[in-house]
Amino acid sequence: MKIKCGFLFLIIPSILFADTLFHSFTSADSGRLFSGDKEIRFVSFTIPNLHYIDNNYRYGAELPWRFPVDFEILDALNTVKQMGIDVVRMNPLTVRTLDDPPDRPVHVESPGVFNETAFQALDKILFYANMMGIHLVIPLTGNDRRWGEIADYTAFREKPVDAFWSDPLVVHDFQETIRYLLSRKNIYTGKQYNKDKAILAWELCSDIDAPDEWTRLMSGFIKKMDSNHLLALGLFDFDKHSAIFSEPNIDILTLNMDCDSIVNNLVDIKSIMDSTDFIKPWYLICQSHNAACLPLLEQAIEMNASGAFVSNLNFHSRDGGYYHFCCSESAYNGSFCWTGTRVQENLKSTIPGMIINYNCQINDKEEQNLRAPGIPQMLPVTNVSAINWRGSVGAEYYVLERAHGLTGRWHPVARVVDTGNYFDPLYHDTTVRTGNHYYYRVIAVNQAGGSAPSAPVLSKKVDFYTFIDHFNTNDNVIIKDGSFDLLSRQCDTGLPDENCLRADSGTVLEYHLPGQMKAISLLTCFPDTVFDPHFWVSQNGKQYIPLQLKRSDFNFPGFRNVQPAAVLYEADRFPVYSRFLKIQCRGTTDFSRVEVEYGN
Repeated sequence: MKIKCGFLFLIIPSILFADTLFHSFTSADSGRLFSGDKEIRFVSFTIPNLHYIDNNYRYGAELPWRFPVDFEILDALNTVKQMGIDVVRMNPLTVRTLDDPPDRPVHVESPGVFNETAFQALDKILFYANMMGIHLVIPLTGNDRRWGEIADYTAFREKPVDAFWSDPLVVHDFQETIRYLLSRKNIYTGKQYNKDKAILAWELCSDIDAPDEWTRLMSGFIKKMDSNHLLALGLFDFDKHSAIFSEPNIDILTLNMDCDSIVNNLVDIKSIMDSTDFIKPWYLICQSHNAACLPLLEQAIEMNASGAFVSNLNFHSRDGGYYHFCCSESAYNGSFCWTGTRVQENLKSTIPGMIINYNCQINDKEEQNLRAPGIPQMLPVTNVSAINWRGSVGAEYYVLERAHGLTGRWHPVARVVDTGNYFDPLYHDTTVRTGNHYYYRVIAVNQAGGSAPSAPVLSKKVDFYTFIDHFNTNDNVIIKDGSFDLLSRQCDTGLPDENCLRADSGTVLEYHLPGQMKAISLLTCFPDTVFDPHFWVSQNGKQYIPLQLKRSDFNFPGFRNVQPAAVLYEADRFPVYSRFLKIQCRGTTDFSRVEVEYGN
């Protein structure tokens, strides 16, 4: 396989101002985009959480929100760079909503009040984008409550949503956000944002059609503050807004729709363009999470679109594995990972390879050779049931190795893929012995070869074994009486597991452990009424003793579509030699995760 790889940037920002690979601002002429005298065309991705992580769903995480660190920014930008892509789009700035918990970090705290830490993360993204020659498209607002929705601005002033377009105070509040953004001085580059050549365009609206009068007002305001950058306007209905095509302050038009509706509309859009002497550049924002986007991309290329963004591209987490961008309409499948290969059973792993192909096609260039991935980084191993590492760009899989000492022989433990484990550690080593320490290291591999081994890390002493049931199957549990079903859960339930076992009232679950139980953690969700299960333990599986577990609510803040009740049950004291656990449901119960620590 051939792709454009380039080298990986590992520069860390300092107080020294950075240079840039860009020599001019982007421009638009006769329906085309240019950087200097070079035309810009692209088929790329939206990386929604490039500047703001709202999907830190890892089990045990205190909050789902945080700002990206250097490793994560570099992983994201190096991913598109390795794919031969030099334009990328992100989601709008986040705005506080009235029902946010106070510890949710956002960019816009209230009218005219901004989070410096949030904008420093954006500073860093622009720093790296300049150094790597990657253009950014930055939306200013949209229609998604997790990000910067227009309703958030109107809620500040206790106004209806439609007031965003006409109320003078709300309009002023939004203009203050724009004013702050455009005039901000990057602490790493020393440049104001309105003078940063890495920015390809500001996108005035995302996921929503704006009234033409408002568009003229805001585009004029933006152009007075920033005459350097192009301004894009997102549209759902080209025909309805054809009058705005000639607006001089709008440089680019975008079509932002779900793929199923776009494919049928592109022919009509072509007719509208022809009938209105349309001469502006345009690109697609394709809200697709499957192969439905591929015919659309082919059609857009034929229609001479400047480009297209497909949703969504993942990048590696600082804690191991990938962040996975979820959509409420489906299960955890709303995004793509780049693993350096097109040939996989999982179609989602082939989509990035097709994006590379289309990007080469639209730019009339050939793909270049894939290179072996860089060296991954082992993270501290405090528990052998939770082994993690920071992944490498373009790695298809990893070989985890173990040794008893640094001078001893390294033995392969497992071949691990890091794209599918959304919530839990990358590897659980079940072949260790209690009382020992172990060294671990990892090698990243793709079709071009393997990396050098990571620096080794020493685990803490193994004091116990851990059994974890994720309910991918029902092979680990004995089920008696009642009825059950294995379900795939949607990603906005507020529970950090993809699967669950739904058991009816009266159903009994039993676990037989090889050693004495030391701790139990049971995560459940109740789709109807909460009925705490009954728990028993036994030494021999015959005589059972009731067990009282500590009960606590378990809901990630910010999940607005959470199930009616999620409950965590825990215990760390048991009658001696307890090796059998029995659970009886008193109502319909979704079992998300059972974790038991045991030993001699």
